[in-house]
Amino acid sequence: MDRRIRIINKDDLYLFIMRNIRYIFLIVILSIPALSYCREKPYSGTNDSLLIVLDSAISNKKSYEEKQRKKIDALLGELRHAVNDGKIFKIYGELFNAYKSFRVDSAFIIAEERIKAAGKLNRDSLSLAYMNLADVYNRTGLHYEAFEILDKIPRDSFVLHTPYYYYLYNSGYYYLNMNAISPDEALRYKKVLDSYRDTLLLLFPKNSFSYISNLVPQLINKGKIAEAEKIMEEHLKKGDIPTADKANFWITYSYIYKAKHNEETFEKCLIMASINDIRNAKKSYTSLQRLASLLFEKGDVDRAYNYIHCSLSDINWGKARSRLFDIADNIPIITSSYESEKDKEEKLYKALIYVTVILLTLLALALGFSYNKSKRLSESQESLHKKHRELSELNRKLSETNGLLKESNRTRVEYIGMLFDLFAQYIIGEENFKKDLIRGISTKQITDVASAIKDYDASQDKYIDFIKKFDSTFTSIFPDFVLKFNGLLKPGEQIALKDKNILSPELRIYALIKLGITDNTKISQFLRYSLQTVYNYRQKIRNKSLYNSFEFEKKVLDL
Repeated sequence: MDRRIRIINKDDLYLFIMRNIRYIFLIVILSIPALSYCREKPYSGTNDSLLIVLDSAISNKKSYEEKQRKKIDALLGELRHAVNDGKIFKIYGELFNAYKSFRVDSAFIIAEERIKAAGKLNRDSLSLAYMNLADVYNRTGLHYEAFEILDKIPRDSFVLHTPYYYYLYNSGYYYLNMNAISPDEALRYKKVLDSYRDTLLLLFPKNSFSYISNLVPQLINKGKIAEAEKIMEEHLKKGDIPTADKANFWITYSYIYKAKHNEETFEKCLIMASINDIRNAKKSYTSLQRLASLLFEKGDVDRAYNYIHCSLSDINWGKARSRLFDIADNIPIITSSYESEKDKEEKLYKALIYVTVILLTLLALALGFSYNKSKRLSESQESLHKKHRELSELNRKLSETNGLLKESNRTRVEYIGMLFDLFAQYIIGEENFKKDLIRGISTKQITDVASAIKDYDASQDKYIDFIKKFDSTFTSIFPDFVLKFNGLLKPGEQIALKDKNILSPELRIYALIKLGITDNTKISQFLRYSLQTVYNYRQKIRNKSLYNSFEFEKKVLDL
């Protein structure tokens, strides 16, 4: 069989391209959505509609906060006109309830004022006011200080029959159990917690929500999940849950489905609790943080980041320091969220590059083959110029996209630096708070109490724990930092670590510089070094470096 090979010349190729150029461009344009699809699919589940409601509540939380402020302003107005001691004490109680989950530092002031007001009444009122003060300490993470206040309250008939008294012990041991550092310690706190829950069950009326919220965890611990679920379902059918208790109701409900490993319903309960927390203008909550962790595990990184950011913002504003360490455990969610978003943008960027290369190739071929043939055709010449301008515009947009990607990466590092700086400010704030409290008590000449507080050094323990978390978090985010940092030093001057997750003082200073904290004053506050010590450490490392001071710290920022 005679086989002939047809040689395609330039004219044939030109004619083929020109006849089919519209179809080629159509294929390329239609391929853009497919390339964009390489981005991670958004999370989709059975609770999508509820998540939309939660997103809406978060976007409107300013209006809920304003409603809470108006409620507080109305109470303050009543207080200004109140003359009866009993009425003043009652209004302070309502103000305390309005502030305790909204603004903890203000709740502390109100609790102290209520103690003063109670001094003009009876011992029962004074005991109740001191319980409010212990409540504030619990919310700021000072549980042992709260226990000291509670232990000093005379255990008369009124106190022993007041559920609030046992609730405060229960609340303190709940958080100690949650944050225990060893199984033995957690078990010890759990036994005490269970005993206080048993007492509360004796004091609360049966079928009240307060009774049920303590009964259900006990049933779950005993493996009676079906019984606990039945009780909660019956209570839900009644529909008489007070607005203030709805978030707690759904959190209690979530324990059941977590125990049953029913993830979708567990998620629904957390969403409902979060919606009610936001609508009630609460700034101290756990539901949204737990929901963020759950959504992150399911792949909804955007929402996980937004919810963690919302929680951090509310904790910062509401001064609920006990929640700050809970947020610290979720830092990987924030960093992973940024990394995930960066990956998405890079995939889209690559897709656009591929499309651009295809368009450039096709345009180059069309321009090359048509150049000699279009000299006498002005209309064709204008068309080519138009395509060239469109291509320039596309390149400009791609350059802007590349700039945005670099800016996104820079912002991620700066945000992490800011977050750790915020933690340092809170730790310093706790120490200042302790000093102020000592000064306030000392003016009342309660010298023994002042001496005990002076000897108490819990902030140091928390600080050491925080520094360990800082080191481990930093080394997980920048695993090559120490190796690259040693590469900037002269031979024989490298820093060796005993534990790869624990930084040396010098490395810790330069870790803060890497995160954008370069001011010696802020570094000394964060690490509790003197300014002279920070300066000496920095000068010591500069003397060991291969570069001058400016170049060296610039290279540290670029590691």
